[in-house]
Parts: sequence; C-alpha cells; structure tokens
Amino acid sequence: NKTNPGFSVATDKLLFVQSVVVDGKDRVWALDTGRPRVNGSVLLAATPGGPKLVGFDLNGTRIATFTFPTSVVAADSSLNDVRFDLRGDGFAYLTDSSLQRAGIVVLNLKTGQSWRHLDGHPSVMAQSGFITMHNGSECHSTSIDVKRADLHTHH
Repeated sequence: NKTNPGFSVATDKLLFVQSVVVDGKDRVWALDTGRPRVNGSVLLAATPGGPKLVGFDLNGTRIATFTFPTSVVAADSSLNDVRFDLRGDGFAYLTDSSLQRAGIVVLNLKTGQSWRHLDGHPSVMAQSGFITMHNGSECHSTSIDVKRADLHTHH
C-alpha cells in the first residue's frame, strides 16, 4: 500500500463494502468502510488500513488501493458513498456519515493525498428530530453506543 505503507493485512482484504461505482473511464471502484459488521447490526471500529477505496479494471484486475490516515478517516468514521471528478489529477469525493464527525473526504487520485472538508458543518450533519420512513412506517433509533457506533433501528 503506497499511500500508507505501515498498514496491516486489512488493506489487502475487503471488509465491508458500502458502495460500488463505475467511473467515467469504465473503472469499477469499491468503497470499503473498513468496519466489519457483527451480527448484522454492530459496526466495529475501523482497523488501520481497513477504510479504503479500491479500483479495478472491468476485467477484475486491481489497479489502485487508497487508504486514509486516521486524521482523515477515524476509527468511528462511516464512509458510505463516492463520486468522481476525473478532470486534471482526478478526485474522489467520499461521504462520511459518522454521527460524531460527518463530512466529505476528498482524495486526489494521482497523489493519493486525502483531506476532510465540511467537517461537522450543518449541511452534512443529521437534522435533529428528522424521522426516517421505510415502506410508509417510521423508523426510530433506540440506542447509540458512540464507541462502536452501534445503531439499532426498530419499525
């Protein structure tokens, strides 16, 4: 892993892929939260080297793996979507919907450098009192364990 060479074997494995996107150059990108899910609901803290963006050619050959320093993607981050701007060096924009530190992660696809933007800004934070609907029924969060970001939803 050339972006963070000290990271563990977690860099070589996909742990919990949240999003798969094809870019404008027909490359497939998998966004891995690096946070394994236990019993279908509990997200463990991210392992160093676990949160990553992995690129593949359409034939399945891995072309790139980008990991993130903990100053950009913390152990409780929740990366969940990615979009690309392939002009110039090329950039990936990843949403971090962490309850503690929502923001946008920006990744330079040429250099591998990454940084956060809109960290904790109201435009990227959950709205207090917002009620989520699923199939016409309200969904309510009943408990949040900040250390594990353990979110239980009941219908």
